[in-house]
Amino acid sequence: MVKKPNSKKKLSRYWSVAGYAILPGLVTAVVVMLLYWLLYVINSNFLYSETSSVLLFASFGSSAFLMFMAPYSKTARPSKFVKSYLLATAMGSVGYAFIGAVSIFLVTGIMMFLLSVLLFITRSEHPPAIGIMLAFVFYRVDVYGILVVVSGVAFLLAIRMLLSKYLYRADFMLDRMADIL
Repeated sequence: MVKKPNSKKKLSRYWSVAGYAILPGLVTAVVVMLLYWLLYVINSNFLYSETSSVLLFASFGSSAFLMFMAPYSKTARPSKFVKSYLLATAMGSVGYAFIGAVSIFLVTGIMMFLLSVLLFITRSEHPPAIGIMLAFVFYRVDVYGILVVVSGVAFLLAIRMLLSKYLYRADFMLDRMADIL
């Protein structure tokens, strides 16, 4: 008896590369490009220092990677994403207020500790948000910085919600097709 090649394994292997890496990777790249364009339109470097813009953008880039490349991980849940960014923004603002009275090194350590504990207690562990807190502590990121954070969070969340119906259900449909073959 001639053994028939297992097309289910072949399709599954193909989908694991195409569906779990290439397509979400393209979505992540496009979303980060659009987010960068949004920050450019807002002219975030004009609103506050260029270095704080880099830290804010790096945090959003890391969040986009988690939300689109690992959408089923615990840290990629939209509720954790939103809560962590809001907490990090608040903690960073509070931390900056203490810099005149206390060394920046001590403030950074204390705020990092407090934010980590707070993220754990509120079940909103989303590690990239810590970069937001650091940007607010290191640089005077004021109301405009909060506007940029809120805009970025809303933008990433909107894209995630729009794509969740299509992108993250495609793997289920292809798995069913593989079962049929």
